[in-house]
Amino acid sequence: MAIKLKSFLALTLLLAVPLVAVGRIRPVWTYEHMRDEADLVVIARPVSSTPTEEKASLPNISPEVRVVGVETKLEVRLVLKGSPKTRTACLHHYALQNPADGQTHGAPQLVTFDPKQPACYLMFLKQTSAGRYTPVTGQTDPAAESIIKLDSGAQ
Repeated sequence: MAIKLKSFLALTLLLAVPLVAVGRIRPVWTYEHMRDEADLVVIARPVSSTPTEEKASLPNISPEVRVVGVETKLEVRLVLKGSPKTRTACLHHYALQNPADGQTHGAPQLVTFDPKQPACYLMFLKQTSAGRYTPVTGQTDPAAESIIKLDSGAQ
């Protein structure tokens, strides 16, 4: 009898407390889909990152998230698809205008690079008309899918 009462109370409490789920719906990208859509697939090392004057809001995310443009110079280590004209490439991506925006549930997963800490990344990129590259999955969540930090001692 005591077990039934405890189960009943636990179920009642569970149903009485509203559950809140925070998140965003985003498309699922497979490696094959990213490869097919990308103009350039590389393993690269960021050499330098420079903020631009560009200010924007990320698309397909609510509430509005304000960002600033960043250009990161990449040293291309290995080309898996495409043919860059040089062994360097320019990645255009975004950083949060207000870093506190990254502390909320459902925050965008943007990429940040510290050239002082050498690391290589697997990148699936699209070429823009300006000759720069952007993440193939878009600017809102590139760290979640199209720009992947490689955990190795390779530099």
